[in-house]
Amino acid sequence: MAAFYYVIPAHAGIQCKEHVPEGHIIGSAGMTLRETSSTVVTCYSSFPEDNIMVAEVNPKQAWKILQENPEAILLDVRSKVEFDYVGHPVGAAHVPLQEFPDWQTDRDFSQKVIELLGTASRDVTVLTICRSGKRSMLAAQLLEEQGYKHTVNVAEGFEGDPDENRHRGNVNGWRYHGLPWEQT
Repeated sequence: MAAFYYVIPAHAGIQCKEHVPEGHIIGSAGMTLRETSSTVVTCYSSFPEDNIMVAEVNPKQAWKILQENPEAILLDVRSKVEFDYVGHPVGAAHVPLQEFPDWQTDRDFSQKVIELLGTASRDVTVLTICRSGKRSMLAAQLLEEQGYKHTVNVAEGFEGDPDENRHRGNVNGWRYHGLPWEQT
């Protein structure tokens, strides 16, 4: 999986992606990060031959994007049980990528998202989130394959990485950062 670095201009939310060589942090027209108030994100591609690029942000950056871009959609791709009982970000849409007991990727996942979003343009920013950021990366890639141009994976996910005792929520993640969430 290749990594690419981008600067996302503050005024554009996540909509404008400018290629930045690895190790460089620049803003629009060569301005510094401080001058543009931009967000630097890492983009990953498992499909370089298809030019599929998924931006990746941490939960605080995701929250900022959602606050600054009211059209942006936060899509929780965890199972129904996780969404309902573990909790979920306030206002998140929900389409499971996989479900218990087989945990196989739903072949109709992309179609279900398309149906959920209805008439929303494929130019809309879709932020995907799961438990720790792994399933949501796959979900974002699947949406890119369907023509969504601005998919963003929320690294760390909702619960975050496990600590030394294998407990989640103590290292990072949406809840760890104190961002709004609820249980059904």
